[in-house]
Amino acid sequence: MSLDEKDRLESGMNDLLNDAPCAFLTFSSESLIEFANATLLSLLGYAGDELRGRRLDSLLSPGGRVFYQTHLYPLLRMQGRLDEISLSLLTKNGEDIPVLLNALRSEKSGVVVYSGVLVPMRQRRRFEEELILARRAAEEATEGQRAANFALEEARRVLQAQHQELQTLNAVIQARSERERNIAERLQDALRPALHGPVPGLDLAYYYQPALEEAGVGGDFFDVFPLDSGRYALVVGDLAGKGLDAAAQTATVRHMLRALLYIGEEPASAIVKLNDMLAGNALLTGFATLFVGVYDPQHFAVTYVSCGQEPGLLLRADTGGVESLMPTGPVLGAFAGSVFQQRCVLLEPEDVLCLFTDGLTEAGLERSNMLGVEGIANLLREPTSEVQTASSVASRLIAGTEMFATAAGIRDDVCLLVVRVQSKTDSD
Repeated sequence: MSLDEKDRLESGMNDLLNDAPCAFLTFSSESLIEFANATLLSLLGYAGDELRGRRLDSLLSPGGRVFYQTHLYPLLRMQGRLDEISLSLLTKNGEDIPVLLNALRSEKSGVVVYSGVLVPMRQRRRFEEELILARRAAEEATEGQRAANFALEEARRVLQAQHQELQTLNAVIQARSERERNIAERLQDALRPALHGPVPGLDLAYYYQPALEEAGVGGDFFDVFPLDSGRYALVVGDLAGKGLDAAAQTATVRHMLRALLYIGEEPASAIVKLNDMLAGNALLTGFATLFVGVYDPQHFAVTYVSCGQEPGLLLRADTGGVESLMPTGPVLGAFAGSVFQQRCVLLEPEDVLCLFTDGLTEAGLERSNMLGVEGIANLLREPTSEVQTASSVASRLIAGTEMFATAAGIRDDVCLLVVRVQSKTDSD
């Protein structure tokens, strides 16, 4: 085949891909869009190169961004592909479009490239609803049939015969669950920080609540403890799981982190070593998100590392603006050799720093309409006539989250640590 023929063939293939009946894009390891076909541009209301160079997660709903950053992208890197993942895209005008995502990780000439196909699900949802209605109609039509009645009666007899056995089994399970819960609660009580005196210059408050009453203990935790040179560690984390297993893994992460910081490791160095130990020795059943800050009361500075954790929110007292302390590295314990960076932020009197897990941001009736980080920031910005304390800020955030969640309630564990810089009046 001649060079001209190859060029014509390649051009034809590019035209076919650009006009394909499904949306297609490629993006880099930094989640920057490199190519978006005409179908995707038309679906979202963009034109030309408007999407090139934008982050892929900027096209997702607030909940979808967190889901992408903490779950989808790590899985794509680890497994090399994603199949039939349900997401919601936002058009240029803010319209929500449900899609299915299939994505693939490939390597060409030493360069890692990610490609994805996005299929709108509007018609599919309508067809599914019609199928469900048809199935229900068929089930109702057969309820009076003799065979269905016979099967129902047979099932009733089987259930009656097994009733005593199930009662005994339930009693055993309940006793075991109660025992595990008691152990886990005592373990988590022991893990809660106990400060021997106040943190100089700071007013602290926290809130912790597992998602389900029967779980008793979740995988979220916080920690505050003194270090050398008068510094203090501020930690909020989220591990997968519930109950005794979650409490045990929390203890592992908490004590290993404490040991590394006690011996003088800087936050980034401590997290790199902690991540390599956790991932290299398979100490976690999944992975963890973690925010680790080291507070220096002499300079009112917090040096921090955020491992895929929800952004910390810093309310500035002088302007009323809210700054986001974004992740500085991937999730913890997933891949050995991961790189984590540390950053530093200076605090001013009456500034408020809020550190929290995704139980707050994922509050809401459904994933397409969750509170999100911006929702928490809006609650933090709300003017109030009462005296600002760490405790009052925590109470306001929790009350606002519960009001937003309404009947759905808060589905996930919630852990919140509020740090308020004291003013000269507070100190006096």
